[in-house]
Amino acid sequence: MDWSSTEIVRIGNVGEPSGNVILWIGVWRRDPGRGSTPLSYDGAIDVALKCKKLLENYGFMDIDVELRESDIIQSVSPQLLEPTNDREPTATAREPFTATLGLAICAELTPWAEGTGGFFPKVSHLY
Repeated sequence: MDWSSTEIVRIGNVGEPSGNVILWIGVWRRDPGRGSTPLSYDGAIDVALKCKKLLENYGFMDIDVELRESDIIQSVSPQLLEPTNDREPTATAREPFTATLGLAICAELTPWAEGTGGFFPKVSHLY
């Protein structure tokens, strides 16, 4: 299987008990340039069941396994700006270009290109 990523998630609805932990396995979609072929439905079921059996063999009984289409796109951007005080006149304009979640990431050989920026959602009303 030509996979691109793995994530551990738990998806639930407000007011309901949360479901099992889910092991998401990202599978590349068909890409003629890479020579890959799409994973068939039957092939995906087979892979998911084998992963589930492996987890159960190690005592993880409450983890579900799901496959999903997931392509990874690597990209970099110019070096991010340092955050400023909210009272600075340029604070609002600079905010999208500053590191917001965690530390800025860059490779030693490309210090001019940093990793990803993020965002903080602003909640104006709490219900």
